[in-house]
Amino acid sequence: NGYLEWTSPVLAYQHHEAVKSIDIAPDGTRFVSASSDAIRVWGLESGNLLMSIGEISPEFDDRAFLVAWSPSGDHIASSHMDNSIRVWDAVNGNLLHTLSSETEFLDGILSWSPNGTRIASVSYGTKIHIWDTATGTLLQTLNGHEDSIIKVSWSPDSLRLASMGKDFTVCIWTAENGQCLQSVDVDISRVQGLAWNPDGTLLATGSAQPVNMLNLLIPGNQDSTDSIDIWDVSSGQVQTTLSVLSSTIRDISWGPKGELLAVDDGEDTHILNLESGDLVQTFEGQIMPTAEATWSQDGTRIATLQGEIVTLWDVGTGGRVLTIVCDGDVHDIWWQT
Repeated sequence: NGYLEWTSPVLAYQHHEAVKSIDIAPDGTRFVSASSDAIRVWGLESGNLLMSIGEISPEFDDRAFLVAWSPSGDHIASSHMDNSIRVWDAVNGNLLHTLSSETEFLDGILSWSPNGTRIASVSYGTKIHIWDTATGTLLQTLNGHEDSIIKVSWSPDSLRLASMGKDFTVCIWTAENGQCLQSVDVDISRVQGLAWNPDGTLLATGSAQPVNMLNLLIPGNQDSTDSIDIWDVSSGQVQTTLSVLSSTIRDISWGPKGELLAVDDGEDTHILNLESGDLVQTFEGQIMPTAEATWSQDGTRIATLQGEIVTLWDVGTGGRVLTIVCDGDVHDIWWQT
């Protein structure tokens, strides 16, 4: 029936301390992991330790808590407890730049621009720093949110950055001069997604619109209605508003062709066709809340994450293809390219 439960990992990679963060190289051959004892690069299929990056000082609290591979695969960025961001050569492990905001506390957000020339980081919850990855210099500091920033997302062309804050706003910034192009009201208490479409012309966010303006219904909890706004970025106007009958929308993500939108409501994952407004599929039978849904590159599969369970779904049929049960909670999933 196409269902397989997989409980044994192909390979296991170990640190001496708890692993805080991992990221897979864009070519799918390596991944980097960070823990209190080291930053390490591993062969994904061989399981071999390829190199350890840097040294964790016993005298200073410079432990790495977040790592992110550059889009080209040439560099690795890491956030540290001493409020620095370090950029490393992914081939030889040499330290290229230290990006320091001095005494400003770094939050757990570190995002490369798609072209790899910029890094966005968040300090003190409400400030975004834009760094030049070639020189290590601070280019822009973006101030506009009145409460903690919970998500940032680069546009596909790397020219703009969207940020979502607990102040119930989404700001769209230009990366060149730090200007806020648009400020959008959203309801993050119920809809916490933020996603660009593949060509960067549309942005999906939670809506602050009243229920009677909604035009698409997903069967679900009839006592609660959430909504998603699809914004035309050039005009700053709402192009479409999608209504979802659910308790809370945890995440939204675009399919690679820009025609479909995946919506996680904490119980099921729904696939919407934005042009027709139709509900294409609902992946049902998930036994715990979905933390993440990730599209395959060809758009035919979606992997969902619920605690210790990773499930692979067929977008066309809505059927369950594969279920992986891990030994403990899983915090992130990737597709190998």
